[in-house]
Amino acid sequence: MKVGDLVKLNITQANVVGALTAVKYVAGLEKQFGGALGLVAEIHGTYATVRFSSGVKMIEKKFLEIVNAGR
Repeated sequence: MKVGDLVKLNITQANVVGALTAVKYVAGLEKQFGGALGLVAEIHGTYATVRFSSGVKMIEKKFLEIVNAGR
C-alpha cells in the first residue's frame, strides 16, 4: 500500500482481534465509511491516513483493501 492508492474498508472477523472496544471501533468505521472509496494520503507504519468524501481518518492498513493502485 502506498500514497495515492484507492482503497475501501475490508473488515473481517479474522482481522478484528480484541474485546468489545475493538468490535465497537470497527462497527463505527463500517457505519461511517462502509462502502465508500478513499484515497491514501499518508502512510504511518501500520496505519494509513485515508481521505473519504465524508472526511479524513487514520485507519490500520489491515482494515483496508486496495481497489486500484496509484500510478
